[in-house]
Amino acid sequence: MNITPCLSHVSLGTNNFDAAAQFYDQVLGALGCRRVLEHPGAIGYGRDYPEFWLQLPIDGKPAGIANGVHVGFFATSKQQVDEFYQQAGRRWGARRRCTGLTATLRCRLLRLFRPAIWMATR
Repeated sequence: MNITPCLSHVSLGTNNFDAAAQFYDQVLGALGCRRVLEHPGAIGYGRDYPEFWLQLPIDGKPAGIANGVHVGFFATSKQQVDEFYQQAGRRWGARRRCTGLTATLRCRLLRLFRPAIWMATR
């Protein structure tokens, strides 16, 4: 399948830059992404172009929850989905239950790619 992305970039703020950078280094590495561009307090990740940015908020205020934000990453194979899930599970901690509105889409994708794990979390 040939996937042509339609997003230029997505940026997420963080209050713990170093820990967040370590997390995204690992999980995005599972999708073949790397640090493409770095500035003080900001990292642009991608395969060739910085499509996903992690940064400290530029206004100096704490990062907060952005209602309605959704971030999706392309994977080119089930193997990449599995590796991403494994890396995220190691870094994120115990398996989370799929509850509440914010988990609905994540659970649908998990159900498609990892049905045995989805059933185990119910």
